[in-house]
Amino acid sequence: MPRFSIHVRQGKFSSTDAEAVFENSEAARKGALAICADLGREIFAELEPGSEWQMDVTNESGNPIFQIRLYSLAME
Repeated sequence: MPRFSIHVRQGKFSSTDAEAVFENSEAARKGALAICADLGREIFAELEPGSEWQMDVTNESGNPIFQIRLYSLAME
């Protein structure tokens, strides 16, 4: 099965690169969404105005296949 890497930018998990094995790119995308959902409460609690949280999923070759980005904008 193919290996995928998951990298988070922002917050306490930002220094963590995780490797996971998924059946295909679609399964990796769904896995990343499930991780994001599990971390949701912590992500939103730490997201300061004007900041961004990002999760990137890459394939074995290091090519990006999926990205989740959350922005917090201060509206005044």
